[in-house]
Amino acid sequence: MRLQMSVVAVIMFTVIAPQSAAQEAQSQDASRKPITAEMVKNSFSAMCAPMVSGVLNGQEISLPLMDIESISETACACTAKRAFSDTRIAEILRLPEQELESRVKSQNFRNYLLGRLVASLYGCLGENINEQVNSADLEF
Repeated sequence: MRLQMSVVAVIMFTVIAPQSAAQEAQSQDASRKPITAEMVKNSFSAMCAPMVSGVLNGQEISLPLMDIESISETACACTAKRAFSDTRIAEILRLPEQELESRVKSQNFRNYLLGRLVASLYGCLGENINEQVNSADLEF
């Protein structure tokens, strides 16, 4: 549950969130930067490590023998590669800026992206945890 909330926060509050009144006024200005595919990817990249840390350091899970930093790096790279290479997401991220911004703000896209990110992140975390567990030294 904590992971899902973190992913939602990443997507909704850093890139696609409804704008405040001040931001809305700025958006009328021609100098406002439109949402780009790179912004979507960078927003995820910036929050991935804290999400992984939150999941693996949570009270529900205790993995004292795991190298959380190593898992985080490889799981985040794996997640981004998997989620952003998804055919439907890749098609949308290739759209012209104005159309991309409209699509990225839609609830359907948010739900789809959230689902892909969560599924990819859990899959990648599982693979990385398995690798570390398989190579763990059991001699104490």
